[in-house]
Amino acid sequence: MKALIACLSLLLLMAAGCAPAVDPSLPTPTWTLAYPSPVPPGTGLPPAGGGFTPLANLGALDSASVAGLAFGPDGAAWVLLVDGALRWDGAEWQAAPLFDGLLVGLDARGWLWASPLDGRSLFAWDGAAWRVFGPPSGWSPVADFVLIPVPQGLQTDPDGSLWLSTAQDVRRFDGQTWRVFPQSDWGLPEAESFDFKPIITLALDQDGAPWVGVCDWGGPGPLSGRALRRLDGAAWVDPGLPRERPCVTALTAGPGGQMWVGVEQSLWHYAGGAWSELFLPAPEDLPADRRPGYISRIWLDNAGLPWVSLTLCGQSSCDNGQVLYAWRSGVWQPQSRVSPTAAWTLLFDRSGAAWLFSPEGVYRPKDGRLEPVPGAPRPLAAARDSQGSLWMVGSLDGQTALYRLTP
Repeated sequence: MKALIACLSLLLLMAAGCAPAVDPSLPTPTWTLAYPSPVPPGTGLPPAGGGFTPLANLGALDSASVAGLAFGPDGAAWVLLVDGALRWDGAEWQAAPLFDGLLVGLDARGWLWASPLDGRSLFAWDGAAWRVFGPPSGWSPVADFVLIPVPQGLQTDPDGSLWLSTAQDVRRFDGQTWRVFPQSDWGLPEAESFDFKPIITLALDQDGAPWVGVCDWGGPGPLSGRALRRLDGAAWVDPGLPRERPCVTALTAGPGGQMWVGVEQSLWHYAGGAWSELFLPAPEDLPADRRPGYISRIWLDNAGLPWVSLTLCGQSSCDNGQVLYAWRSGVWQPQSRVSPTAAWTLLFDRSGAAWLFSPEGVYRPKDGRLEPVPGAPRPLAAARDSQGSLWMVGSLDGQTALYRLTP
């Protein structure tokens, strides 16, 4: 986006009476305002394709700048960029200010969060101004030795508090201040090596209680397990996963207090206070130089049944391909052959049909394969709105646009 002088007024999405503390000692992030429309006036829409209807043109937006797609509390679509965001209200584009840092995400109240590269503060665009959070507001700097200093995994609990994880702890924002929950409170075993870097996975269950899994990574993949914990009131407790030092790589909450936990090649299911293990078989077309590695993603379909992505390892590294599985009739059924693509987004439409979005195209799982959707735009980001409609930012015929799947 070109830096132009233009004053924009986004909807005020801040909750009434909730004015967060701001640290005046920290610099306000530098930003410029962008023109309301990312394309010249009068530019037409690209063609429809693969059942997807274009809604708004994004012109020649650099595909590398697209970080995601999300929806605000008012239903507006947000195209998240690595250094800003564009909001589509159904009629025109509005632009949040560009920032000097990395995107963290859009929360349930409609605030856009970003972080400087050093992790020593956090700032939020509330629809009218930047709010900067540092030590006076409870935010403590993320240590410079961690693997990923920028926070991730924004989630909102039923009380409206915002949760996220860093590579060293979990943090909660109550609308005014941040509270840090350090690993020292979790009763974790010591890391097996100082060379390992902890990766923390966070999920909130139906009641809003945070679950955290800790796995130590070295090089390209997980090497050593640490623990699984749940915040029960004021104390972190062991939920009783029957696995010593589990290396948790994925967490997804289900209805009724269920939790799905990925540990290496097994998916563990917590329901009614009991655990069960669903072990994934190796894919039939597994290359000789690769082995099953770890569950990298867990999705739940409209019926609440799990789908997982199994990442493969081999040749002293991981991310050597992945396989999609679905739990059907009490067994795992492969939904794809071994694929070299790592960036998958799996969504389910209102009928329950699965759609897979990857940088190569849009696919439908069928008979153990991923069938390409003819004529569909090349996806840059995809998401499902609160009404069950599927959207994506896609590129077709040299133009980038916001698309929605035609019912």
